[in-house]
Amino acid sequence: MSMVRDGLLNAIAYADGDDETAWLAFADWLEEAGNPDHAIVRRSRAVRVPGTLDQEWMRAWAIECVSPIRQVIGAWPTYAPINGWLRIELSLTEFHTWQDRLGPLNWPTKVILNLTQPEDIPEAIAILRSRHWPGMRFGLRVHLTHKNPHFPMALADVPELTRLELHSDHHDHRIPFGPMLPMPGLRSLMIQGAIPLQPVHLDAIARLPRLETLWMRPVLRLGAHQFTRLQHATRLRDMEIHPDVVLPMEVLKAWTKVRSLERIALGCFEPLTAEAFTAIQQCPLHELDLRGETRIIGCNVSGFTKLESLSLAGAGIVIPDDWLAALARLPRLRLLDLTGTRISDRGIEHLATAPMLEELELHGCDDLTDRSLRALEQTPSLQLLNIARCQHITPHAQQSFRDALPECRLLDARMAADH
Repeated sequence: MSMVRDGLLNAIAYADGDDETAWLAFADWLEEAGNPDHAIVRRSRAVRVPGTLDQEWMRAWAIECVSPIRQVIGAWPTYAPINGWLRIELSLTEFHTWQDRLGPLNWPTKVILNLTQPEDIPEAIAILRSRHWPGMRFGLRVHLTHKNPHFPMALADVPELTRLELHSDHHDHRIPFGPMLPMPGLRSLMIQGAIPLQPVHLDAIARLPRLETLWMRPVLRLGAHQFTRLQHATRLRDMEIHPDVVLPMEVLKAWTKVRSLERIALGCFEPLTAEAFTAIQQCPLHELDLRGETRIIGCNVSGFTKLESLSLAGAGIVIPDDWLAALARLPRLRLLDLTGTRISDRGIEHLATAPMLEELELHGCDDLTDRSLRALEQTPSLQLLNIARCQHITPHAQQSFRDALPECRLLDARMAADH
């Protein structure tokens, strides 16, 4: 039985990001073995963006998983459940203690090794290449300082390296990317700090053959239009860039050529235009944060067929009822944040028809009345509703809602006042 489990765990570790076959087989095996954690796998893979309640459930599960590691290393490591994976950050000493005294978790695990000294590099490479336990992916967090200013070139061609985080507060660093420095196994890259990237580095990053996640902040010495080069990163699923310049809409439209993108952070761009808003619908986005993007209110949204999470918090303008009706027709919308927006009871009646709506944030939507709550009683998928600071919704309507949907968590005005 353990051979089957180990085979499934390794199949998950080696699979590409969009391959669900091994995950579903692992869930089936857990269920057949009577292990309730099969529900964690199924839910984690069924939703791409966990909501508040998902996060609470998965954090509780993760605490239980990580507790034995805490006991042997003497402290809680940094950890997080992410899309079925359990991510754990450890020093080399902590990893060896875990390895020697505890053994594997028997779960898909991403281990991030925290390297602060150049002498740690050979040991880290040995760990990456040893494949200690089934179902593991390894990443490295490398701190570049004035005492250790140059990237360890020995890491440049280690196919077992799946995640790399570069942190720096020093400006004079060599960059570990270029045509002679392949990183064939890299799936996730984070660059944080004063690392002076050049256009050639963006070209090299875009050519990384398995790169799925890219996070950079800040990026120095680059003109805004240089970022169009990232349109050639054809397997990217998650991109968040925080440069020291505001990016124009031309860059965003170029990025929409990456038809695998599931999330783009828009905070680095100038205000969205209707044309750019239409263009990003060519990507299978699962998550979209439009806080402050008032110019696109009312634009067509029918292309967001994969969208699960949308935030319009703080828009500060009237959101038309017919646009909320269009949002309600999105087939996978589960999480909607309308905090502080100006919406009507009629708009809520439209949203109440959304087929998969699970969490709705209406904090501070003070135009709403009991009529909205009566409409939402007809939304059986709803699991969390926040009506804090909606002063025109009465206690009687709130009780009626609780009676109609007892499984839904209701955050009301009185709860907000208590805090």
